[in-house]
Amino acid sequence: MSIRYFYDVAVSYQSETEKSVGKIVDYLLIEGWKIFFAPTKQDEMFSEKLHVKLYDIYRNKSLLKVLFVTEKYLKSEWTQLEMSVAMESTKNEERRLLIVNFLNWGALPEKLNQYVYVDGNKYREHEIAGIISKRLRELVGSENFDERKGQESGDCINKSVIIQNNDGVIAFGDANFGDMHINGYGKGV
Repeated sequence: MSIRYFYDVAVSYQSETEKSVGKIVDYLLIEGWKIFFAPTKQDEMFSEKLHVKLYDIYRNKSLLKVLFVTEKYLKSEWTQLEMSVAMESTKNEERRLLIVNFLNWGALPEKLNQYVYVDGNKYREHEIAGIISKRLRELVGSENFDERKGQESGDCINKSVIIQNNDGVIAFGDANFGDMHINGYGKGV
């Protein structure tokens, strides 16, 4: 029997990467993943002991933990808590921890240098989202994921259209591009 997590992925980041991380989260949400991304979960965190709530999310309620490491990230009290809990909870299952390194000097600090990481300065948001999504599919198994997505979103999963241009813009389902509208059946209107 497999463990079921409330979130497929919990992202840990510092404010200077919030815009970029938000784009990555958007790509993952389009794919059907359940994400803990603090700006979208503020209503759940009111009247909570924040450190207890974050500990529970990063320790018990998320399958994959993704750390977006920057210089400020390494100095923040809250991200240090998230990083410590994420590392502790995955010490026997390192595939459940993914690090995206935005440090300009490249090398991670000693406590993180044992991990393979994604170079956040080299890849675009949609590419990082693709790496995260691939890791999630490996962790949950593609058959289980396809079955789960079908249950959560009904028939629309099979009717979505995917469009990607050279700028990396991706649209799923209903989308508008200027005067052109693409609906879930892939027809321009």
